[in-house]
Amino acid sequence: MGKIQNIDGKKFYYNKEEVYEALIKTSKDFIVIGNLKTGIFKYPVEIAKVLDLPSQIIEDPVKYWKNIILEEDWEKFYKSNENFMSGKESFHHVDFRIRNKKNEIVWLKCIGNMMRDKNGIPSTFVGMISLHEKNNKIDPVTRLFVIEEFFKSLEAKLENPPENLGVLILGINNFKRINEFYGRETGDIILRRISGIIQDVIPYRAEVYKLDGTNFGIILEDTSREEIEKIYEIIKDKFEEKQIVSKNEDILAVSVGVAMYPDDGQSYKELYQYAKYSRGYSKRKEGNSITFFSKEFLESNARYLKILYLLKRDIDNGFKNFDIFYQPQIKSKTQEIEGVEALLRWSCEEYGCISPMEFIPILEENNLMVNVGKWVLKQSLETYKKEWSFYVSDLSISVNVSFMQFIDKNFVEDVKKILEESGVNPKNLVLELTESCMVSNINYIKNIYMALKKLGIKIALDDFGTGYSSLGVLKELPIDIVKTDRIFVKNILCNNFDLVFIKFITELCHEINLKICIEGVEQKEEYELVNNLGVDYIQGYYFGKPVPRLEITKKLKDGIKVF
Repeated sequence: MGKIQNIDGKKFYYNKEEVYEALIKTSKDFIVIGNLKTGIFKYPVEIAKVLDLPSQIIEDPVKYWKNIILEEDWEKFYKSNENFMSGKESFHHVDFRIRNKKNEIVWLKCIGNMMRDKNGIPSTFVGMISLHEKNNKIDPVTRLFVIEEFFKSLEAKLENPPENLGVLILGINNFKRINEFYGRETGDIILRRISGIIQDVIPYRAEVYKLDGTNFGIILEDTSREEIEKIYEIIKDKFEEKQIVSKNEDILAVSVGVAMYPDDGQSYKELYQYAKYSRGYSKRKEGNSITFFSKEFLESNARYLKILYLLKRDIDNGFKNFDIFYQPQIKSKTQEIEGVEALLRWSCEEYGCISPMEFIPILEENNLMVNVGKWVLKQSLETYKKEWSFYVSDLSISVNVSFMQFIDKNFVEDVKKILEESGVNPKNLVLELTESCMVSNINYIKNIYMALKKLGIKIALDDFGTGYSSLGVLKELPIDIVKTDRIFVKNILCNNFDLVFIKFITELCHEINLKICIEGVEQKEEYELVNNLGVDYIQGYYFGKPVPRLEITKKLKDGIKVF
């Protein structure tokens, strides 16, 4: 069909079909033309083969697209078309994924424009579909674009910035336990599931990327703090649902950091870094958490990095500036010393004494706790053997075990070796683990516990009542001692629930032949109250604060058994 165009008084003849075919042959992209009044579209033969279309001429092609576009991308594709056709958007541009004839995931990019008739009614669509240039930059597990594309997209958006924009970094807390307990293959399945959850929840205008580790990046234009908080709440609810893995149940926790343009930063580097800082702040909280960037985080992050540097330096220098304090554990009825708990301490020249609540999470987050934990165990047993065993033979020494130590493949062998080298009787060693270590593969945990029990070591469940585990843990695992969290003593004089809880746990433990230790006793009235409940051991400031080893040595040397 010919066309006559009058240009500068000259007539220019061309054939639309010939032009279309010529464009197809000279362009690396696939040119699509559609009659919007009839719903009939024409596709090049090459893309028809890729999409497995019945022919080049298709009436109402949406139903064919729906069959091949990934479910996670369908809403984005559909909404983009809907907004384009309704006039909300003047230009069509959407990136999406399809599954081709070979069952491969392929990214496509579609851009197009629309012509209207003299009455303003949409008449013709002209567009191009291209194989996305980023197909080789896709994370093979989640099928999302990788961090380099995240940076490129964010930088491009800020060249012609929207009124506001949110950058979210979403991470999975303690995901290492999934890989350790169930294997990397199962971990990949969970990551794909998480990717699907995020894509189901975020608005179609948002972009999601796979960043480093188990982090995801989200770019959301024209948004608000309120919208982001709503998105987070939905994601959090999904994560709080039990994830069924290998016939076991795990609760996955998500931590999110957010930075907003233009309030928090102007460049893509600033926004990414500030969202990352905020995510780190969220991660240090327990469970699910979202944190919006604050300028105060810059100072906080500088302190974090400085402490991390100093910790690494001191570890490399033979654990310089590390120390171990010991807090007595008392027999409730007689007030005689039953044992001591080894508590890690660290100080530095720049900040002085740093709270364990601050530096221990830094050790754990940076995979330093395994070596530090072995040092604590070795030093504690050496102190017991060289300084205390001369005065007492039945003193127990409790050492905390972090989750990162517990899942280390050499954990049991390391404990066995350190015990043998120290010469301490295994019956004098108590290893304390928190409830947070109990929420994963119960069979794995049980096997580790049984291996430790075979060595003659006692096991204590620390901070009981505050974690995810249930009373079923007491039934499933070979525990010797239950230690309640100090929170249950803090308000015991005025809160009947706390008193009833301790009474119930004490009676339950005694029924199943477990000992119970109450932590956090600071007043005489608190001691008298829990003592009347028949608890076995007491630990708290009322009987003694954590002190250097020489103070414990002096008391034992002087024959002091009642604290």
